[in-house]
Amino acid sequence: ALFVGSARAVVAAVIAAFALLVTQSQRPRGRQWVSVGIVALGAVLGFPLLTSFALTQTHASHGAVVIALLPATTAVVSVLRTRER
Repeated sequence: ALFVGSARAVVAAVIAAFALLVTQSQRPRGRQWVSVGIVALGAVLGFPLLTSFALTQTHASHGAVVIALLPATTAVVSVLRTRER
């Protein structure tokens, strides 16, 4: 699980670095690095690594249901947080 989760994060980092080089995007400045770091930790630990560990304890079908519900959950939390309709 650790290898699979880490490999997913490394592949994502390589693709992201390539995209940033191709588009010649500006680097974050000052306090933006803190936000980038928080998002990076969540994207590396929150999804690929912890999902890999979770799937060692349950069936892949249960994991597929959880992953399928993530976009809907994200939308609901966003609507509730921004108090929009």
